[in-house]
Amino acid sequence: DIDTLDNLYLRLIAPALGALLSLLVASALIASIYPLAGLALLLAGLLLLLLLTLGSAQWTRELGARRILQTDALRNQCIDQLNGLAELTASGLLPAWQQALLADSQQLLDEQLIWQRRVAVLQALNLAAILSLGLGLLLAGLIAWQAQLLSGPLVILMLMAVLALNESFSTLPASFAQWGATLAAAGRLN
Repeated sequence: DIDTLDNLYLRLIAPALGALLSLLVASALIASIYPLAGLALLLAGLLLLLLLTLGSAQWTRELGARRILQTDALRNQCIDQLNGLAELTASGLLPAWQQALLADSQQLLDEQLIWQRRVAVLQALNLAAILSLGLGLLLAGLIAWQAQLLSGPLVILMLMAVLALNESFSTLPASFAQWGATLAAAGRLN
């Protein structure tokens, strides 16, 4: 539980603040070139940031919390089985205990797979959103270029600034998928 809470700052707070800072810098850069596009990026980016953090946390919360409880129960089962190995062997109950341990372990692995699939879906949605933002900004930049409001290199600079946001936004789904585990760990320690 303490190890899980150690991740609070490194996995939840720092990535979200890093993504927010990179969004503000990219929006300011683009706003200095094309103010309307910078404002649009800021608003869309804030919405995406909100959806990634809260959406990831909410969609994976229950699985993360159960994972903490199941891991602890599995650890206790292993310790109990090792401590009572002689008694379980003598009474012939060792195979039943081993089967129960394997079944609980398989359940934990199955739920871990569901959790990982959800994180993968969230990361794919994140990438699609960043690429959509880039495409929208590219189209707006091309319209401004055609109207001779912007030069070609500035349009490409705006696109690269948006695509660079993926570096900080791509970690958010996996980070906030830890929210349920962090809450469960905090609850257990309290």
